[in-house]
Amino acid sequence: MVRISADTSNFDRGMDEASNSANNFSSKMGNIMNNVKSFLIYDIGKKLVTGFVDATKAGISYNATLQESKIKWETLLGTQEKADKMLQSIQKFAKDTPFEQMGVEAMATQLHNAGFEGKALFNQISKFGDLAGAFGIQSDSLQEMVRQYSQVKQA
Repeated sequence: MVRISADTSNFDRGMDEASNSANNFSSKMGNIMNNVKSFLIYDIGKKLVTGFVDATKAGISYNATLQESKIKWETLLGTQEKADKMLQSIQKFAKDTPFEQMGVEAMATQLHNAGFEGKALFNQISKFGDLAGAFGIQSDSLQEMVRQYSQVKQA
């Protein structure tokens, strides 16, 4: 039987250094991941707060716009009851058609100033809507067309 012996101290020291390096790397990666996690939590929180603030601003702006519309229609029609009825009609028309409420209100205001009232006013908006659908006219262009039509009717 032959016995071989060797000095493994350098090998053992190298293995210890490799193990320490691996532990050190693992610790640093853990710190990095904690920082990434903290950043993600901060970013998500920031986006949630920003979204909430934006939604609140939009709600306040929408309410202000509705109040302005109510005052405008009350002035145009003479009473709060008529204004409320007109705004309800505008909301219903916008809900039942592809038009947005603010667009319907803008067109209704122009047509009202041109002498259209009640059902005739909404029939006229429907005619313009049919025209827009047939020719692919965008909403803002449609509103401009109604504005110009109303000016011609008033002349």
